[in-house]
Amino acid sequence: MSTYRKDKIVEETKELASTSRTNTDKGNVTILGRSFVVFPKVFDPRIFFSTTWFAKKVAELVKDEELFCEVGCGTGAVVITVLLENKDIKATAVDINPFAVQNTQENAVTCKVKERLEVFESDVFDDIPTGRKFNSIFWAMPFGYVEPLEEMDIVDLQTFDPGYRAITKFFITARNYLNENGRLLVGFSKEIGTEELFHNLVKENGYSIKLLATCESTEKSPVTMQIYEVK
Repeated sequence: MSTYRKDKIVEETKELASTSRTNTDKGNVTILGRSFVVFPKVFDPRIFFSTTWFAKKVAELVKDEELFCEVGCGTGAVVITVLLENKDIKATAVDINPFAVQNTQENAVTCKVKERLEVFESDVFDDIPTGRKFNSIFWAMPFGYVEPLEEMDIVDLQTFDPGYRAITKFFITARNYLNENGRLLVGFSKEIGTEELFHNLVKENGYSIKLLATCESTEKSPVTMQIYEVK
C-alpha cells in the first residue's frame, strides 16, 4: 500500500473517531438484531461497522469455551454477544476509558448478562484480579499507528496507539492471563495498522500467529478487517 493511501485512511479514521468527542447524548445501535446503547466518548459501532463483524465472528470462535476476556470493550457489544450466543461462558471485560466501562455495564444489565460479566477500568491487564485466566482473550486493537510522542486523548486511544505502547504491553503480559492451551484473538487492519511492526511484536514475544478470518468493509475508504489467532 502506498504511504499516501495509508496516510489518507489514518486521517479519515481520526475524523470518524472525533465525532465521539462532540456527541453529548446517548444513542442506540442495533447489532445482530440486538439493541445497544452508545455513550458519548465511546467507540461508536454506528460509525465503525467492524464491531458487528467482530461480534459475530468472535462469538462463533469461542463457542466451546468457558472463560472469555475482551480488552477494549467499548459499548460491550462484542463480549455481550459472546455471552448471549454461548450460555455456558463467563466473561471479563476491560477498557481504559471509564465511559466505556459504564457503557458496557449498562448494556449488560439491559441484555440480562450482568451475572456472567465482570467489567473493570484497566490499562490492558493492569487491574484484572490476580490469578484470573481465560481460554480466549479478544482485542480489536487500536491498530492505528502514530508516533510515540503524539498527543492523544481518551477518544483518540480508541483507534490509535502511540508507538504501539499498549499493543506491546498486551503481548508481553497476555500469557499470564491464558489457561493452558489458551489463545489470543486479535482484531487488526493492514490498511490502518503498521503490519510489519505488529508481526514483529508477535514474533519477539514468542508467539505463533494464524489468520482466521477477514472482512472487507468501508468506513470512508475500503478497509480489510482481520482476526488473527496468536498462541
